[in-house]
Amino acid sequence: MWIKRIGVVFALVAVLVFSATAFAALQEFKDLAIEVPDGWTGHQDGDTVAVIANDKSASLSITLGKTEGKDAKTLAKEFAQALKGSEPVFEDDVYTFTFKGESQVESKAIISTDDGQYMLLVMTGTHPELEDVINSMTMK
Repeated sequence: MWIKRIGVVFALVAVLVFSATAFAALQEFKDLAIEVPDGWTGHQDGDTVAVIANDKSASLSITLGKTEGKDAKTLAKEFAQALKGSEPVFEDDVYTFTFKGESQVESKAIISTDDGQYMLLVMTGTHPELEDVINSMTMK
């Protein structure tokens, strides 16, 4: 369910160059698996999985956690405030907001909830393979 929601939003908000991608390997993490292309690296730190282009042009992080009784709107506002981001916007069953990290590069965050869990997906930068990486995610 999450992957479909995020995929729809990503398709609406991202303007990327589409290309045929040769994936290096399916990398298995604690709660999900992602196909990581050649020239990218993936790793997990706690509840967050990060996939980063080796040239640092783009990155994707996925954080999974318990909602602790909070709804998606509340979580989105809390994350946006913590990251000093824009006001969250509800569209296609998810909340989105933008923020700038320490490097002042703009990132887009997407928050979805399902069955007492949330997914926070953060995309930074642009890369022709970024959409393929997102679309390759599968939950365990």
